[in-house]
Order: sequence, then structure tokens, then C-alpha cells
Amino acid sequence: MTSKQLRDDLMTLLIAGHETTAAVLTWTTYLLATHPEQMRKVQEEVDRVVGDRRPTIQDMMELKYTTRVINESMRLYPQPPVLIRRALEPVTLDGYKIETGTDFFISVWNLHRNPRLWPDPDKFIPERFPLDEKMPNEVTENFAYLPFGGGQRKCVGDQFALFESIITLAMVCRRFDVDLDPAFHPDGECGMTTGATIHTTGGLHVKLTRRPGMGGDEMGYNETTRSLDELEDVNTRGGTPEAAVGSFDERELALGFHWPPWYSVPWLHLHAIYPKSAMSRRWKYTAVSFYSPDRVREIIGRR
Repeated sequence: MTSKQLRDDLMTLLIAGHETTAAVLTWTTYLLATHPEQMRKVQEEVDRVVGDRRPTIQDMMELKYTTRVINESMRLYPQPPVLIRRALEPVTLDGYKIETGTDFFISVWNLHRNPRLWPDPDKFIPERFPLDEKMPNEVTENFAYLPFGGGQRKCVGDQFALFESIITLAMVCRRFDVDLDPAFHPDGECGMTTGATIHTTGGLHVKLTRRPGMGGDEMGYNETTRSLDELEDVNTRGGTPEAAVGSFDERELALGFHWPPWYSVPWLHLHAIYPKSAMSRRWKYTAVSFYSPDRVREIIGRR
């Protein structure tokens, strides 16, 4: 492997994986908020396996139900929902002649919800993937399940993304109960649209309730249950609370590296549960709710 190939793979793993992982966490949060029984199972497992410690690699191996929740979330909301491949040479597939340069569009969304392949395909059932069997992937599911693609062009950061998702979900569920904010989701639904990933149309708004004795005090508010949009010390429309001195983007800027605004989109998802976290002062927004990309562009445009 050349230095350029290594660099490109690392950029793919660390950058291209952020929005997809953030989208997985967004929809996993939505699914658990609307399925309290599964939420309780995740919390019971995290309490038993991790407790008050920070998760270790060994812990992640034991968080089997939490992992299956992530697996099922990626089945229902695959990121990305479409895979694109290009034929580099002529090939015949199932009798169809494919010429060089032909683009293939594989709808992972339709594949993952195909009733011929999945019983109750539109239902959230983490148990459909047995806990004591191998991690579900394209091989174990005979290519009916493609959360990371497959073949030589399979996602290079699949394990990195899974570890991120498992750790984040475990730490959130350890500290909080999560419910949809009825002011924004009166019917219990969340609008959906697609682009490079599947994202919400109007944001995912949730109420966090601290679990007694399980932490959560770092959220920095007094009432037991409040929407992030209601926090007085967090501006969800512009500016940053308690802005850190020398943010990540500023350090990178000083080194001459420029991040385009849309690279910051996923952090609006990943940091939504930490309203005390100070985000980039350079872009002048605060990551305290699950915003759609259109909303992010609007916020960035006001800086």
C-alpha cells in the first residue's frame, strides 16, 4: 500500500464515516424512544456490563443486545440507502450484458425491507439477529443485509463505526431515558428524507430524563425532564455556550487546513446529547439538537 492509499483510506474512515454514524445514532435514538421495552433491555445490559466505568473493548464484546439494536437500526435505516458501483469492464450478470462504464444503483433500503427476505420487514425487532451468533453482515445474511456494502469495495471503517455507535448509545442509555418531544412529534412520527444518508425533515427532538443514581448531572439543568430546545443556557439557533478556547476547527485553521461547512453536519447529531459541549467557534452554531442538513445550511449561512 502506498502512502497515498493509506492517507485516502484514513480520510475515508475518519471523515466519510462521521455523517453515516451520526445518522445511525439519530435513527437508533428515534427507534428506542418509540420502543420503551427495547430501551429497557439496552439499559439493563449496559448497567450490568459497564456500570459506572467507561466502556472497554471487552465490554463492547459483551454488549450483545445493544449491538443488535444498532444492527436492526441499520437494517431499517441503512446509511447510505443506495450503493453505487461502476463496471470497469464488460460483464454478464444473470443473462444481462453490462457494458464498461455502466453505473449500478443498488437500493439497500428496498433490500432491507423486502418481505421475501425479512419477516415483518418494517418492524423494529433487534431479536431477529440472535445474540449468540456471529455479527450480522453481508455474508451471514447472504447479501440480504448490506449496512456496509460488500465485496472489495466494502466500507473500510465498518468496525470503527460500530464501536463509535455502541459506545455512544451505551453511555446515553446508561444516564438517560429518552422520549420524543410531543411538541415536535405529536403523532410519534419523525419525517424522513434521503440524500447521501437518510436524515430527518424537521429534526429529531427528544426529552432526556436523568435515571436516578446513573449520572446525567453534567447536562447542567435543574428540572428532571426538559427539551434541549428549552434550555436557557444553550442557544440552539446560533452562537456557542461556554465556547472553548481554541476549538478543533481553529487549531486546524491555524495549520492551514480548511474544513468545508458541510463536514460539520454530523456533529450536530453526535453532540446533541451534550448541550454543555462547546462546538466550533469558527462556524458559530451549537450542537444541541438533531437538525436536518437543510437546517444546518441555514444555521451556517447566518454565521
